[in-house]
Amino acid sequence: MTGSLHRGHLRIPDTEEETRATFVVQEAELRVEVAGTEVARWPTDEVEVDLRPDGVHLAAGDERLVAKVRDAVGLAEAIQAEVIPIARARRRRRLPAPDWSKIRGLLSAVEFRWVLAAIGVITTLVVAVVATGALGRLLTLGGMFALVLAGLAVADDPEAYRFLPQAITEKALVIGGFVAVGVGLVLIFLD
Repeated sequence: MTGSLHRGHLRIPDTEEETRATFVVQEAELRVEVAGTEVARWPTDEVEVDLRPDGVHLAAGDERLVAKVRDAVGLAEAIQAEVIPIARARRRRRLPAPDWSKIRGLLSAVEFRWVLAAIGVITTLVVAVVATGALGRLLTLGGMFALVLAGLAVADDPEAYRFLPQAITEKALVIGGFVAVGVGLVLIFLD
């Protein structure tokens, strides 16, 4: 392979300072020389090429530079010409597409109620994990309110019965309040 030689200027991205450089593409490598000294050597299959108005942006790993040459397209094509045979070889080794028919068959056999149950379980777990603290605080506050309301109802305060539905007794309110406070505190401590 004969290779290609391009003379121009080298610049580090995000800087304005340029220096004369020579870019040599030969034997699947890109060499960059400044004042006769090699400053970079990269395999062409590792070089990313991006043609922009300010020059040819080259990147390999963490190293980046901008080449300003007369024939920017020629430099980019020379680097890409070295890469294309490797890309073709990679394309030939692709794995076959997965067979989704087995998974579709399994999903069609599942009853809809089980899907809803699974969604309910996952939603409950997400709420329990994500909103444990908030849920615990709400339960604790609700339980405390129920206990205060039960205390007022037991004391025969007529105002308490205004908020108390007729189907709930004072005993149910006390038990429900203690349960809500207990569960809320457990959830708060789990958070």
